[in-house]
Amino acid sequence: MATATTNSGPSMEVSRVAVKAPAFWRSDPLMWFKQMESQFIMAGITQDSTKFHTIVASIESSILENASKIIVDPPAENMYDTLKGKLISSFSDSEEKRLKKLLTNIELGDKKPSELLSKMWSWIHRLPSQMKPIFSVSEDSLDKLSTMTDKIADSSESDVCSFSPSSTRLEEIEKKVKKP
Repeated sequence: MATATTNSGPSMEVSRVAVKAPAFWRSDPLMWFKQMESQFIMAGITQDSTKFHTIVASIESSILENASKIIVDPPAENMYDTLKGKLISSFSDSEEKRLKKLLTNIELGDKKPSELLSKMWSWIHRLPSQMKPIFSVSEDSLDKLSTMTDKIADSSESDVCSFSPSSTRLEEIEKKVKKP
């Protein structure tokens, strides 16, 4: 903050730090907001309304259409969090889509086999609840199990029955995945 002198006496002049918003990440809106929040911290922006208006000013209109009600009539409190929640829910993939992406895009590449195995291991723990029963009752190979989970992901949730997985069978499968 700098002090300036005017004819009527000293006054305070506020210097602003610009926030440079990257293009909105449709593929990962949560990470886009994390990046924006880092910029808010670096710029010293703490007020809810400033964050809200910075986001509104930074995002293209085709994306803002998804939150038009909030933008036109923002809530009295938590404006930023309300807008953030709406945009994240509008553009985030469902758990099933994320699982399908993981299953179809997983490859060794420049990773060590242990890194790939770790990623696969985390996948099993993050399976949607309607898919876990397959692992608890099936004697099939992991290839067949992954095909079955893909098919379940493609079906609607209402067509899937909910069961509790058998921890014994799940432990057996976990051991198979852990084996080198």
